[in-house]
Amino acid sequence: PAGIEVEWFASTALRAGLRNGYREPGRLGCDRFAAAIGARALAPGQDLVVATCGTATTVDAVSADGRFVGGMILPGLALMASSLASNTAQLPQVAPGALPALFGDNTNDAILSGVLSAQAGAIERAVAGHRATACIVSGGAAPYIAPALKVAHLAVDNIVLVGLHAAAAWTKGESAC
Repeated sequence: PAGIEVEWFASTALRAGLRNGYREPGRLGCDRFAAAIGARALAPGQDLVVATCGTATTVDAVSADGRFVGGMILPGLALMASSLASNTAQLPQVAPGALPALFGDNTNDAILSGVLSAQAGAIERAVAGHRATACIVSGGAAPYIAPALKVAHLAVDNIVLVGLHAAAAWTKGESAC
């Protein structure tokens, strides 16, 4: 519509009160930057970890004073499972599902336990290493991964959209959420 200005969101050195600590701020994926802004809007003034669990899983740290510290990128839950099926002999393709026993008593449960444990372990390691007081988990695979976590966390649908809203509100001088 006429009169509506379109802005393309991009990672910058500073946005919505969040300082981008990436070596080259413009190289940080804009989805990760938006997720960090959203997480900070939901947990201001806290050292936090935000995990976005999709095709890839990203696990990023934000400091209490508002700096995007950096993060990790690992294959997502389905990608891990399909990698096993594609690259090993006789292992089946396993779809994400309910959290099985830690030690599966069949191949499907053993694979699912392994990929869920890898995802949860990366998030838990980030929380411990950053000494985070808040952990936010989002993304399509979050409902499968969250039950495997042994750290307190908040599941948030669409953290990237929460961040885009917070960034837009900040630009207009409104409250973040």
